Amino acid sequence: MMARGVFSSLLVLLACAVAVAVVPVRWLDAQLHTDDYAETVRPLPRDPQVQRAISDRLAEAIESSGREVPPEMAHTIQSKVPVVLGTPEAAEIWVAANLAARDALLSGNGGKVTVDIDELVAILSERLRAEGVDVPADLPAHSSRVVLVDSPAVARAREGSQLTTTLAQALPLVAGGLLLLALLISARRFRTLAIAGIGVAVVALVEILALRLARDRYLATVDDDTSRALLDAVAQEFSRSLRSDLLVLLLAAIAVAVGGIILGLLTRRRQSDDLDIERLAPTTAAR
Repeated sequence: MMARGVFSSLLVLLACAVAVAVVPVRWLDAQLHTDDYAETVRPLPRDPQVQRAISDRLAEAIESSGREVPPEMAHTIQSKVPVVLGTPEAAEIWVAANLAARDALLSGNGGKVTVDIDELVAILSERLRAEGVDVPADLPAHSSRVVLVDSPAVARAREGSQLTTTLAQALPLVAGGLLLLALLISARRFRTLAIAGIGVAVVALVEILALRLARDRYLATVDDDTSRALLDAVAQEFSRSLRSDLLVLLLAAIAVAVGGIILGLLTRRRQSDDLDIERLAPTTAAR
């Protein structure tokens, strides 16, 4: 009995260890190979930090071309850029540019994800010229490029992009198989179920907390204020996407744990009632 309990606990521990990677790997695989990436980056043009960063980038590009940017011109840029970026047309251009950047990433090298938004900059420049802003026709190339991510982790993700697909399919099966085996050999299945739910919930909670720490550590390596604001917005959006998946796992694990505890208590109560009936039966027969 004790050996079965130890083996069952070991299987639950292994299942929780595998569960650590299940959601992040499935999320990464979806970002690399499905339209989930487009849906993750779609809201970014409406983010105030992104709008401010692009406004600053345009102002810097105008200044680098030899023109001055007086306060009233800077105000016009800051007021018009959010209007343009908030349009459906800008959103579609942004998504298309991001998908092109992802495809280039998967077929390229290095750890930088750069989005070329020259079409979007052209629309912004045209709108600003209509407002009297002297935007030169030959803006520097860097003004139409946005670096979303610059990290060695990107290169590692690309190198393992095919592996993520395999792992995304295999890891849930492995974790589920380990938990199922633990339940089959356990003498107290509902308790094992509750322990598994608690273990997975702890894993999900730790990963949610680790997301914020990882984002803060990454942003601390960026020196330029404009780039940091932009990357902060990007990191928040990607973190929000992954965090929502982890929250689903957390809630599901809590539900499993609560269900296991309730069913275990009901089972113990029923067994206790049955035992009381057995004890009363001889007394009733004697009477």
